[in-house]
Amino acid sequence: MARPKSVFKNSYNRLLDLLAKRPLGSQLPSASTLAAQLSISPSTANALVVHLEKADLVQRRDRKRTVLRPPRPKDYFPEAETHSPSKRLEDEFLRSIVGNKATAGDIINELQLARRFRTSTAIVREFLIRFSRFGLIEKRPNRHWVLHGLTEEFIGEVLTVREAFILIGAMAMIQLPDDNPLWQEIDSIKRRLEHFVDKKKVGENEYQDLEYGLYTLLAAASGNRFIADFMKTASTIVYYNFKIDRRWEIKENKGGAELLVTLIGSLQERNPLGIRYWNRKMVDMARKAYSVAVVGNRR
Repeated sequence: MARPKSVFKNSYNRLLDLLAKRPLGSQLPSASTLAAQLSISPSTANALVVHLEKADLVQRRDRKRTVLRPPRPKDYFPEAETHSPSKRLEDEFLRSIVGNKATAGDIINELQLARRFRTSTAIVREFLIRFSRFGLIEKRPNRHWVLHGLTEEFIGEVLTVREAFILIGAMAMIQLPDDNPLWQEIDSIKRRLEHFVDKKKVGENEYQDLEYGLYTLLAAASGNRFIADFMKTASTIVYYNFKIDRRWEIKENKGGAELLVTLIGSLQERNPLGIRYWNRKMVDMARKAYSVAVVGNRR
């Protein structure tokens, strides 16, 4: 069975993170060693190394490969392209029921959704049950669900809980040793956020993917499965109701990216006061932006 492209791209981005830590002129580990480090097959590791050569990141001489340059943000595949098919399916599903076209009272049918996204009703039902914990949809007889819709007050509650959970994860993160792999992933997201701020053309949901990636790492640092589950759904609830004007959205996202870079800086400095301050700034910005989005979407 051919490997999904998303697996290759996700592994390649993680390999770039490893490469960023190696000094110029050093030798790249063998494909078998890279396969073990990345938890992938040796054949995938070989394909990744060939891709590094084509990008002039490493140079092959005899059987050895030498690091030529550090990876740049543009060397990475876009975050959205690294998502698994199930993750992409979930994203499309959420856009369909939480986006601006959905209104309170809309009927959600499990069978219709399963056919639309070419998946089983069991998978659809599992997601709906998880999503219903937020009180946004309600199960009715005959496999029908009813969408209750969103309010500005509800989003405020979500942001308050998210602020607390981010802080819990951040405080757990700064207790981790320097050699913990999460720090390497945090640094990678920081570099991509910096690149995002400078980009003239950005992809749809590119910032949201980066922000969610950071919050996922903090949830992992917390070791709390409930925080991880909340972050996943909360990000969707907030952002898929956030689109009124593309230029306004990009401006807000770039401002958010700058704040996240500063927040990560406080993490790397292990500065609790800085973490609290910039985390609160992020939440305040999200509240104001969502207020604007609500007004814009009602017009």
